[in-house]
Amino acid sequence: FFFQAEDGIRDYKVTGVQTCALPIWSRLDLSGGAAIPPCDLLIAAGPVRPYSTNEIAKIDKYLDTGGRMLALFNFFSINKPTGLETLFPEYGVIIADKAVRDRVNTTTGGEMRDIVVSDFGSHSIVRPLRDLRLQVILPRLILPTERRGGGGAAVEPLFFSGREGTVHDVRQGVPDPVPAWNVHTNFPLDRKS
Repeated sequence: FFFQAEDGIRDYKVTGVQTCALPIWSRLDLSGGAAIPPCDLLIAAGPVRPYSTNEIAKIDKYLDTGGRMLALFNFFSINKPTGLETLFPEYGVIIADKAVRDRVNTTTGGEMRDIVVSDFGSHSIVRPLRDLRLQVILPRLILPTERRGGGGAAVEPLFFSGREGTVHDVRQGVPDPVPAWNVHTNFPLDRKS
């Protein structure tokens, strides 16, 4: 199920969510009273509005009972918390309010507004991408952490920046580059460092 996709799900342009080539999908409205129905994968496609307490509770229950979720965080939600940022640390993931830039793996030169990814994790959802490259626009910093809640979900990284990846604090509107490997010594952005 998709929920809160900011671009049209039925958008067949290269930028559309449909390019994921998922065989069966449905849009899910979390605002009602019902729990999330059984599904193979719950996808949050670039949310930029806050989820209600009720919606976050449904996602938490879904994950705690073994549900699987792919969350794609939009750069434009850095200063607009969605609620997932406070839920995910329970499952071992920190969604930082920082952007990642990589001066070597970019198509935009000195602006570094994208990262062209070629280093993928071992999860089956990215396995088809291993011989390809994926362009991500203004990616947010996502880090593993020790699980707080001990829920039922397992966390696997999907892709990594290159060795030149840096973290930029954009809260003040002025990027402040920090080497990615200094953010958290146990979890560098480049897993090979």
